[in-house]
Amino acid sequence: RKSLTNIRVMLSKIGSARTNSTTIQTCTNQDQSSIMMELSKQQISLDLQRYEIEQKRLAIDTDRVNFEKEILKKLSESETGKLEGRLPEECYKYNLMDDPTRQFTRGNTMANGKWGCDMVDQGVSTSPDWKNAAWYRIVPPAGLVIPQFPTGEGHCGAHISGYMKPTSKPPSTVGLNVAIELCFDYQSTCQYTGKGYMTNCGSYYVYWLPQVPSYCYTRYCTSNVLNI
Repeated sequence: RKSLTNIRVMLSKIGSARTNSTTIQTCTNQDQSSIMMELSKQQISLDLQRYEIEQKRLAIDTDRVNFEKEILKKLSESETGKLEGRLPEECYKYNLMDDPTRQFTRGNTMANGKWGCDMVDQGVSTSPDWKNAAWYRIVPPAGLVIPQFPTGEGHCGAHISGYMKPTSKPPSTVGLNVAIELCFDYQSTCQYTGKGYMTNCGSYYVYWLPQVPSYCYTRYCTSNVLNI
């Protein structure tokens, strides 16, 4: 009986030990889960802080960019005001040359299907933006300048196309006016010639253009760039 009693005591201790082990394991799992949840919360909190910091940085960058734009705008307005006091009169008093069919890539007809001509009172199809010999500023959709390269016969909405002679030098200084040579391509390059003037007005050029020297149909060409 004593041996049986001892066995029962030992089994009881083993059972108690297993219970304690299970309890410890359960507590350990619960602790790990709590730690992971806490770490996850802390990570989310850090991510939110980083997001808020990034948003503030972007706002600061946006404010800086807007501030710089405003400063540049004021400087530009100020500089324009300074230029207006010393630019020649033709920089403000000019005609617009804006017919898109003047582009050097155009064929030999205008929008109405006829050959164009930079002459008036000649009983021909006068270009819609031609006002006789005068100062002109070239603006879109026609382009920005008179090209400084041969355009070839049958372009710019006319039979004979005009451009600035490649050897002519555009004025490099704001306010400067220079004489330029004009060429007109027909059966050969620069078959006809003429003389005009070109003024640097800062952000654009103006041209004094005479009536075309050859018979119609002859027009001045335009382009977005001086050279190609």
